[in-house]
Amino acid sequence: VVYNTPGNYTVSLTVTNTAGSDTETKTAYITVLANTNPPVADFVASATTITVGGSVNFTDLSTNTPNAWAWSFTGGTPATSTIQNPTNIVYNAEGLYQVSLTATNAYGNDIETKTAYINVTAPIYCDGYSNSTAYEYISNVSVSTINNTTPATQYSDFTNITTNITQGASYPFTITGSSTYATDQVLIWIDWNMDGDFDDTGENVFTSSASVGPYTGSFTVPAASPTGSTRMRIRMHDTNTSYTPNPNPCGASGYGEVEDYTVNIISLNMPPVAIFSASPVSTCNGIVQFTDESTGNATSWLWNFGDGQTATTQNPSHTYTASGNYSVSLTATNANGSDTETQTDLIVVSLPTAPTTTGGTRCGTGVVTLTAAGSATLEWYDVPTGGTSINTGTTFVTPSLSTTTTYYVESNASAVQTVGHTASTTNGATNTSASYLTFDVFEPLTILSVEVNNTGAAGNKIISLQNSAGTNIDTRTVNVPAGVSRIDLGFDVPVGTAYRLTGPANSNLYRNDAGVVYPYTIPGLVSITGTGAGAQYYYYFYKWYVVPQITCISARTPAVATIEQAVTPSITISANNTSVCSGTTVTLTPTVQNAGTTPTYQWTVNGVAAGTSSTLSTPITANSTVTCTLTSSLTCTSANPVTSSPVTITVSTPQAVNVAVTTPVTTICEGQLATFTAVPSNGGTTPAYQWYVNAQPVGTNSATFSSSTLTNASIVTCQLTSSLGCTTNNPATSTAVNMTVTSNIDPQISIVSSTMPVCSGQNITFTANTTQGGTSPAYQWFVNGNSVGTGTTYASTTLSDNDEVYCTLSVTEVCTENATVNSNIINVDISPATTPTLVISTLTPNVCTGESITFTATPTNGGNTPSYQWQVNGSNAGTNSSSFTSSTLVDGDLVTCVLTSNDPCANPVNSTSNSIEVNIESSLILSADISGPTSICQGENATYVINTSNAGSTPVYQWTLNGNNTGSNTPNLSSTGFNNGDIIGCTVYSSLGCVSNSPVIASTYTVIVSASASVTVTIDGTSNLCTSEIATFNASSTNEGTTPVYDWTINGISQGINNAVFTSSTLSDGDVVGLTLTASGSCITNNPATANTITVNVDDHLTAGFTYTPNELEISFFSSITNADYYYWSFGDGNNSTEQNPVHTYSADGMYIVTHSVVNACDSVVAMQSVNAVSVGMSQVSTNNNISVYPNPSQGILNISSDLAFQNITIKMTDVAGRVVYLTSNQYQKMVSINISRLEKGIYFLDLLNPNGETINSSSIKIVHQ
Repeated sequence: VVYNTPGNYTVSLTVTNTAGSDTETKTAYITVLANTNPPVADFVASATTITVGGSVNFTDLSTNTPNAWAWSFTGGTPATSTIQNPTNIVYNAEGLYQVSLTATNAYGNDIETKTAYINVTAPIYCDGYSNSTAYEYISNVSVSTINNTTPATQYSDFTNITTNITQGASYPFTITGSSTYATDQVLIWIDWNMDGDFDDTGENVFTSSASVGPYTGSFTVPAASPTGSTRMRIRMHDTNTSYTPNPNPCGASGYGEVEDYTVNIISLNMPPVAIFSASPVSTCNGIVQFTDESTGNATSWLWNFGDGQTATTQNPSHTYTASGNYSVSLTATNANGSDTETQTDLIVVSLPTAPTTTGGTRCGTGVVTLTAAGSATLEWYDVPTGGTSINTGTTFVTPSLSTTTTYYVESNASAVQTVGHTASTTNGATNTSASYLTFDVFEPLTILSVEVNNTGAAGNKIISLQNSAGTNIDTRTVNVPAGVSRIDLGFDVPVGTAYRLTGPANSNLYRNDAGVVYPYTIPGLVSITGTGAGAQYYYYFYKWYVVPQITCISARTPAVATIEQAVTPSITISANNTSVCSGTTVTLTPTVQNAGTTPTYQWTVNGVAAGTSSTLSTPITANSTVTCTLTSSLTCTSANPVTSSPVTITVSTPQAVNVAVTTPVTTICEGQLATFTAVPSNGGTTPAYQWYVNAQPVGTNSATFSSSTLTNASIVTCQLTSSLGCTTNNPATSTAVNMTVTSNIDPQISIVSSTMPVCSGQNITFTANTTQGGTSPAYQWFVNGNSVGTGTTYASTTLSDNDEVYCTLSVTEVCTENATVNSNIINVDISPATTPTLVISTLTPNVCTGESITFTATPTNGGNTPSYQWQVNGSNAGTNSSSFTSSTLVDGDLVTCVLTSNDPCANPVNSTSNSIEVNIESSLILSADISGPTSICQGENATYVINTSNAGSTPVYQWTLNGNNTGSNTPNLSSTGFNNGDIIGCTVYSSLGCVSNSPVIASTYTVIVSASASVTVTIDGTSNLCTSEIATFNASSTNEGTTPVYDWTINGISQGINNAVFTSSTLSDGDVVGLTLTASGSCITNNPATANTITVNVDDHLTAGFTYTPNELEISFFSSITNADYYYWSFGDGNNSTEQNPVHTYSADGMYIVTHSVVNACDSVVAMQSVNAVSVGMSQVSTNNNISVYPNPSQGILNISSDLAFQNITIKMTDVAGRVVYLTSNQYQKMVSINISRLEKGIYFLDLLNPNGETINSSSIKIVHQ
């Protein structure tokens, strides 16, 4: 027992035997503790190996009670799930896929990942091929991104070549064949539903007519086809029946080829799959072309080139401006989403390093020398881009300049550069083996020439450029003089690795075996990395001259030629204060122009030197004059040093600062605006003011201050700070101003009334209630806006309904917000006088004798507790109640009621109701009985009718069947489902008023049902006959009765045979025998009945025979019988066939006994013939006896010659069937001419016989007559 929830559990056990039972219960017996461990994830798949398109179910096996699951199915659809046991995960592409499960509970989670868990295999397809590609084969297939050119092969598996196709899209194709035979045909199949065959509807996507091709067309991918990879098969075959054509995807054809490819079906509603390529991926000029190869109908593209630049075109070209490795990403998007592919460090940019420059400077007009340092060739320009080079090298002397001018220099790596070892005469020796140097090329380049040391004689040597496998790419035959020389090669080398530059064997070229240090490199262009013989060797080729095929030029670096113009230094000085008190420190600051970076200063006060720093701070005790002399550090000046204009400092006597505050009033109401004015003394031209209320800063820097927020006893002061330079008591504070602030009052009034509503003419009193009314409030009452009284109350008996009453309060206090306020408005509620009325009614004015009748009174304006007096024919009856019931009334009685109202405004109080006359009727008797058939057949439609009296015009009927309600509210009951012994009943409800016995139940009706019998008939007999054979057919039937009628038919035509057995000897192949049976008796269904039919197969008797057509060892056989059920051939060489007309190829010449058997239902016969299979080659000459036969092929005259004269030689020619078609004897001739124009065009065999009948040629000579 597994417990999944923590807690205490009670266990009970009951045991039983024949004597009884007993129960043992243990309360809280099992204690289940909470599992506080995280889950341990595990799972299992329903299958781990499936074919493409198959599905897998997964079962969670995790422990420790997880409550959440997160599945990931790589390659599956859907790709994720959160249910515990996901099912129907579909895999649409072959491969090995991992599955991951994260199981979680309150204490943590665990992940189980099974790599390579699901193995999705491709469906196994039937074999398709040809027996020969001698005359035709597929030479090229072009569809979507596939463009595959192939050699002749009977079957080619190109399923490693894949193209993406989209659901619903159409794709054109072109299939090219190798031949010009007009009988060739191409067929294409695609396994749309991925079930491993090409048999489904629509999978034969193309069938060409027989032609020489190329074969073009298009196919449309079904919109509902599953997504994923599937097989495309293409067959080319020769439709000529002599060459065993095969227009099916499986099996062999005589000639042609079958090729298989893979197509990947992409969903029309899926995002694209981003794919791209770049060329080149290594560059020295930074220019790269990017090509989008995304699948899935992308409609927009976003490229990120890794250098901060982006593009949105489909196939952009991008230029990198800095060296480095760049990761590139492409995001492809369509209406269904997007996908991103990122290729890390895809682009390697090795831009030539920009040179460094050193500028030059001079004073005045003249030339300037500029220098630069860098790799490769340095070219100088006078513009930052474009232009023409004005100098080459590391130094440039400018023309005479009068203004500063910027020049530019770049490194041009496109010029000829040198790489490789230089020691072509030391640290080595002569070598004679074919050896090589290996090198890598990063940008396309040309090896212009190399230096070699030929230690042997001058002569031609073959120098080879090879790939990494040692296969020649290019060679040069070069005349190499003796000694050290430079030889021209001119090898164009694309980007690649492990190239070889190879010298020939017996080269006598010098090579190093010491002092070698690899690699020898031009960065970003080429690197010589080693040799095949070891790192200490360097073979043959020194000081390579190479030139890039791509222009590689660095960015230009500016070099500035600075022309300095003679300038005039100047200085002005300023003081932070020019009017001060005695002893105040004054700071003076210079403003200079053309002072240079390290100027010097000399300050003087009243002509006495006072300092040399850039500023001067000094105490001033008397009026003084200050100057400063500037000496500029510039070397190109017109006047130096210069002295500033003087600054005069005035010393003043101190003045006392004071301030007073004035205001119009010091007593105000709460919220009233109060304004204060400061009156300064010695404040200067720009005094500063700070106002205070209760010692807290307020207001702005202004001579006035206003406030409406002062409170009672507020103290206002002002602080003045003088702007004068020499003062005392600065800042100064005013005398305080004390404010008196009186609080405001807000009078309010509301009114209430005595109880309402009242009746018209009754008194109503209104009372006023006030707050903050002051010491002497005044009241004024209004009715509908008219003054009606004063005082705190108002009363009236003459008010009308909805009159508006309100009161106005007036106060006399000074600090009052509203001196006059209005109260709320009360609308008067006066009820008018009412008139009571009474209406009586009854639901049953017509009743039967002795029945009760109830009357109900409905009052208007009766008050809360009205009283009632019922009357019958004017006499009081009943009680004080709103209803009156009586069962003693007689027909014609008049009933009324008198109402007494207690409504306080009622006038008058009493009201008499309407009168109702009573109708009393006598009682009636209801009767009902059922009629209908008593005996019916099973399934027969029977109707039963209920007959009634006193049922009224709209009675209600309730039918019963065996005591259960059935039928509808109608006077009849019909059904085809009655059973034997069914009891039918009916209850009737009269619609008349005074029927004493309604409802009434009619007497029941018992139904007698006879069972129905269904007639059936089948026939059997001989269906396979031989010609003239008697066929017998027998009928088997049920429920046919005692006198059934039989009607036999042949092909639907009656044969007039009324018998259970039918025979005939005149039936023809395909005749259809049938029977119709008409049964006798009652309650019979399916009458007449039609039997099954029998189609007879009448076979003719067979006679065996066959013909054949030889073509050397390949012989085509043709059976003379076309209607056999089975064909069998034995070719006499151990091989056989079951085809009707086979083609058989013998492996050797000879005479073979061929047996041909044919079989059908009537006969099995055999025919035999001898067949001569001969294989000979067409030739001009037979080597024995120097015999020549020509021309061969021949169009009429055939010449036979020999170095020896023919003597008594017999010339014999036979056809391929061995029949002699030409025979003659020759006496003595060296050449004989034979006219064979009379023979049919074809193949013949020539033999030369000696007088003994022996052939003198080594074998029969094949002669072709065209």
